[in-house]
Amino acid sequence: MFPTVVRNAAIGISSMMARVGSMIAPFVAGLRPHGQWCAPVAFGVFPIIGAILCFMLPETKDCELLMTIEEGEALGRNQENQQQNIPSQNV
Repeated sequence: MFPTVVRNAAIGISSMMARVGSMIAPFVAGLRPHGQWCAPVAFGVFPIIGAILCFMLPETKDCELLMTIEEGEALGRNQENQQQNIPSQNV
């Protein structure tokens, strides 16, 4: 997903965000006094939102790993062009 020149930084940021999530988790569990449903809803809703957002990622099946930022930008442009070229069907 990430070009080689930014892959290490992207993995580092992803790891950092995982650590931030583990620091926030005890505070979310502390929502129980406001209602027994608050903590389970918070722990369930955010992963579902993340899973839905994953559907917006570009398809990379059978693609070579990107080596430069320009290749990554070209991948995004190609997919936008493909979506624009799909004719809409009137029902």
